[in-house]
Order: sequence, then C-alpha cells, then structure tokens
Amino acid sequence: MLKTHGDNMASRKEFVIYWAEYIKNNPEKAWEEHRKLINAMMQSAKHYTLSPQEYLQLKGEASGKH
Repeated sequence: MLKTHGDNMASRKEFVIYWAEYIKNNPEKAWEEHRKLINAMMQSAKHYTLSPQEYLQLKGEASGKH
C-alpha cells in the first residue's frame, strides 16, 4: 500500500517501485486512458483561481504544512 504522507526516502522508493510494477503489469492501452485523465486534470488546474495557500486556508489547513 502506498503511503500518502511524509517526505522520506523510504516513501519515495516505495512509490517508485509501486508504479514500476504497475507499468510492467498493465497493457500499454491502459495508459492511453491515464494520459487523457492526467491531461484533463492539468488543464483544469491551469484555470484554478485559488493559490495553494488560499486553497489550504479554505480547507482549514492554513499552516500549509503537509
């Protein structure tokens, strides 16, 4: 299971290993759908009007620490 927090080398290594295995075990055709989704999310993010700090404040996490 992937960890979703922390900034340490073990978490990063686990993340890389997870996705390397995912790539090896899934057909290339599956990546076409991922590409479409990621590109759509990136386009949407370009039009987001709040700064990261404003977003965190809105969520009640004004400290900005993850």
